[in-house]
Amino acid sequence: MVVEPEEVSASDIKKVTSASLSSEDDNTPKRSVEKNASPDFLARLSKKLDNTSRTLFFRLGYWIGKRPLRTIALSFIGVAIASLGLFNYENNDGRGQRIWVPEGTSSGENLDTRDEYFDDSFRISQVILVGKDDADVATQEGVLELISILEVFEETSWEGYGYYDLCNTAAYGDITYCVVNSVLNVFFDEEYVVYADDGTNVSFSRTTRAKVSTLTDEEIKTAIFDSAITWTNDPFTTDLFVGELSGSNGLNERYTPAFRMNVLINGSPSDSTGSKEYEFEKVAEKNVLDLSDQLSSTAYVNIFAAQQDSGADQADDVPLLLFGIMLAIIYVCMTMGHLNSVDSRVGLAIAAVVGILLAYVAMIGVCSLISWYGPVHQLLPLLLVAIGIDDAYVIVTAFDETSDISDTPERVGRALSRAGAAITVTSCTNSFAFLMGGTTQIPAMRWFAIWAGVGIFLDFLLQATFFVACLTIDSRRQKHDRRDLFCCSVVKNRSTKNIFGFENFGLKRFFKNTFAPILLKKVTAFFVIGLTFALFGISISGTVSLELTFQDDALFKEGSPIAEYWDVQEVYFAETSNIFPVEVFTGQLDYANENNQRKMSILFESDPEIGAISSDPFYKQNTLNSWYSLFREWGNLTDPTDVFPYDSYYEELSKFLLTEVGISIKDSLAFGEDQKLVATLSYLAIDTSSEDLDMRIDVKNSIEESIDSAGVPNSFPVSRFFLWFERDAILYQEALQILLIALAVVFVVTFLMIGNVRASAITLLGPCFSVIDMLGLMYYFSIDFNTVTIICLALSVGLTIDFSSHITIGFMSSVGSRYERVCGGLTHLGPPLTHAGITTFIATGILVFSTTYVFKLFFKMFMMIIAFGMFHGLVLVPVILWKFGPDGFFERDGDFKE
Repeated sequence: MVVEPEEVSASDIKKVTSASLSSEDDNTPKRSVEKNASPDFLARLSKKLDNTSRTLFFRLGYWIGKRPLRTIALSFIGVAIASLGLFNYENNDGRGQRIWVPEGTSSGENLDTRDEYFDDSFRISQVILVGKDDADVATQEGVLELISILEVFEETSWEGYGYYDLCNTAAYGDITYCVVNSVLNVFFDEEYVVYADDGTNVSFSRTTRAKVSTLTDEEIKTAIFDSAITWTNDPFTTDLFVGELSGSNGLNERYTPAFRMNVLINGSPSDSTGSKEYEFEKVAEKNVLDLSDQLSSTAYVNIFAAQQDSGADQADDVPLLLFGIMLAIIYVCMTMGHLNSVDSRVGLAIAAVVGILLAYVAMIGVCSLISWYGPVHQLLPLLLVAIGIDDAYVIVTAFDETSDISDTPERVGRALSRAGAAITVTSCTNSFAFLMGGTTQIPAMRWFAIWAGVGIFLDFLLQATFFVACLTIDSRRQKHDRRDLFCCSVVKNRSTKNIFGFENFGLKRFFKNTFAPILLKKVTAFFVIGLTFALFGISISGTVSLELTFQDDALFKEGSPIAEYWDVQEVYFAETSNIFPVEVFTGQLDYANENNQRKMSILFESDPEIGAISSDPFYKQNTLNSWYSLFREWGNLTDPTDVFPYDSYYEELSKFLLTEVGISIKDSLAFGEDQKLVATLSYLAIDTSSEDLDMRIDVKNSIEESIDSAGVPNSFPVSRFFLWFERDAILYQEALQILLIALAVVFVVTFLMIGNVRASAITLLGPCFSVIDMLGLMYYFSIDFNTVTIICLALSVGLTIDFSSHITIGFMSSVGSRYERVCGGLTHLGPPLTHAGITTFIATGILVFSTTYVFKLFFKMFMMIIAFGMFHGLVLVPVILWKFGPDGFFERDGDFKE
């Protein structure tokens, strides 16, 4: 049972401080330093900052040492208050893919404007039918099997909702049908119309089956390959739906091994598990795969619901990460103390984990008041564990080095005085670097950075208070020879060895007697510097060659139906993977104005010599489908200068909309209360195959310029894919911005805490070299450069600075020559940094067994973070400090002990 000590006043602290000072021998000889000149302003500032920091942390530690239970209670109260924000908690559900694209872009604003007038969201499910052994499917049998797959969709139902209740419908004349995009559009024939069981909608599958059953293989090939026209008299874009075309006009050479079909279902892309659209698609997927086993060809399915699942699938490895964190906690429990009945600190290690958990809860509470929990936030527990455990190890190491002090509050104060500066530098640099990373334009990355910055700061506060209070209680247990975890039991014969027969502080002796002396030999130092710059040179070359890469299919589980679909698509439709749909929006303008009519005629003219869009180099030929061109064709306006009379424009338009063609495009027009046009949509496709990912923005800009050249007011291209183009265009800039800001913050905060430019610059070498080396190896090991790896690079600055800054702080706090101070820094902080690095390695190393793309990337990136962080922090920085390090804070042992 622990009894709360009596109150302590400020005078008590002063007495202890005075006693500590008087206990030192004023005649202690000065140790050798690099220069004896009077210190300059920065040197005085450096010592002043260090003295102030140590004094504040001593007083904090002394206060906690007197009141550990009260500190723990206050910690829980503070976390409870912060956790009230949990009532405002929400995740990113409903925000869709917008969280991964920049905010405030023209593409986003254009989409919002378009959606104000047209609410026609739909979901596309795709099927690819491949002939066995690449057999020709451009036959009657092949087309009939494609029809059989469509029939599966038409016959699928879920809890009373059938295909005709959910499909995206259109009308052409008197025919209302469910929209399907495939080669079947060539074979649909109004003379063979067969209605669905509801008697309202035309059955697309039954109608095309009736027609195709009358055709020979030769007639089918002719219909597909010879200037194919759909049943609505639109050009059929063969290469979008007929795979790997080859041959010429000779019938015997016309062949295709694959068909592709798009099935459209009404519903928002955000409709997920539990919605009728999602569940219907899942049932349809199973039914199509079951049918595939009965066909002579093979069907591959890409339902929209599976695309939604791919994002959720990335969370499948979260339990694996949590298991890794549990293994890391076990390691911490074994290494925080000396494994015997009294000196082990399993309970204290658990307290460190509890402190991290409290920080995590408080972080969610605080941050929920300002933002939502995003998909990348799954990494936050790992980040808090890595930094929190590092702080705990440093505090415990500092505490163990004050074993000569018998008074517990003073010992705790001395320990926190020494460790406080080190953990403050690392925590503040990490926290501020992440908070500044919140300047990014991409919401998912911005809110992750802000949450991480807040979480790291709270983690620091709780380790410096809650954990120190637990350390105080645990030290009293050890002082009275009570067993770890079973503190009611007293050990009579206390052993100094652990359960394996080894003495304590073995790792500390290794750094002092073996590692430091070997590292600080000239041969070793030259080898380290040579290796560093050789790796740096190779990495610079790789960094320059690094390109933005991201494959959509990377998010899909291996062996899943959607993954198999994408693999097949790469084989048979590789050339069409860079073709994207685009809408042309025209807003409020006087559509009847003769000048505007001529401008619209130029805008939508199909002749590349005249048309603004059709002449664009990225326009996919024969894909322009404009209501205005159909309207002009109906009115027999063949010359671009021909126009409808102003007074009869809307009368003519009303007549046109009563025709078969007019009915089919009516949904592309929006009318105001006065029955005049206020917005319209036209459709086309663009081909980006000639551009790299980060240059696809040029395609968007080209289409915009082409549309602007026609001079139609309030007209612009709209596509949800433009959001990704704009994101890809700024990713290099975003990565550079995040990394430079993080490194600048590291330097500034380190300087403010240490007050020495040279020491701060040397500290910065660790994360700088680490980031460049990681970028270079990403190129050589073919690791994708995208938003996921940018997040890991941002994490790398925070995690690698821990190693460098701790060693620099240890160097500045030690006494003697550079050689002695480097040895002192490594001896003092080498063991806790090694334990922290191993802890992070254990937590993330288990991800080698991950099956999802995101966590595979995390594994590769974190392995590099740990390897380069420990190499540059524990090897390179000590060598640089040995050769070029500045004077320390103290000139003699007495100053240091004060």
